[in-house]
Amino acid sequence: MCSKLKGARDYYFSTLVMPITWLVFILFWGLYVVDKDLVVPKNVELDANYNHMVHTWIILWAMVEPLVTDIAIPKKRQGLAAIAFFAVGYSVWSLVIFLNIGKWVYPILNVLSHGQRALFILGAYVLVVGIFLTTRAYQRRFGRRAGIKVD
Repeated sequence: MCSKLKGARDYYFSTLVMPITWLVFILFWGLYVVDKDLVVPKNVELDANYNHMVHTWIILWAMVEPLVTDIAIPKKRQGLAAIAFFAVGYSVWSLVIFLNIGKWVYPILNVLSHGQRALFILGAYVLVVGIFLTTRAYQRRFGRRAGIKVD
């Protein structure tokens, strides 16, 4: 594989794919257990198999990938910068959608006050940073590159 392509794959997997996968899993199922209508609009009925395929099985594949693929782990600062850039972009995209259609893309954001919404989004940012650091440690400990020193 081309070294630039492999470098991009490793960078995006470690900084975005793995942490965002865990964030989706935790937030979706955490809110789903509390109230299904907080994550799935009332007029949408998702098939249980589809739901698990999109929100559960992704964890299995994200956890197996470092075990079977030689993934170079980027520096912590690079990962945190990527997460910050992605989070701001995703927030702006969500706001643009809200400004155009008058509804938030996730039902929970429609029921929260402005302050609660800000705290929820901030909490998600903090959670994804914690997930990034945890999954980074997982990759260092159990990945095919285990024992290779990174920053």
